[in-house]
Amino acid sequence: MSEALIVRHCSPTLAGLKTANMFNYVYEDEAELCRMRDDGLLIFNKSSFTLT
Repeated sequence: MSEALIVRHCSPTLAGLKTANMFNYVYEDEAELCRMRDDGLLIFNKSSFTLT
């Protein structure tokens, strides 16, 4: 996912104009949730984003 997509789809939330969550996902069980989290972290860690 490119940075441009994140900015386009999440900027209202990040700017405080939208109060809902940025992402919504319903998972079947805790194991699936953990897999989704781990996959997301792998993608995030390879990106140029940083958390401060």
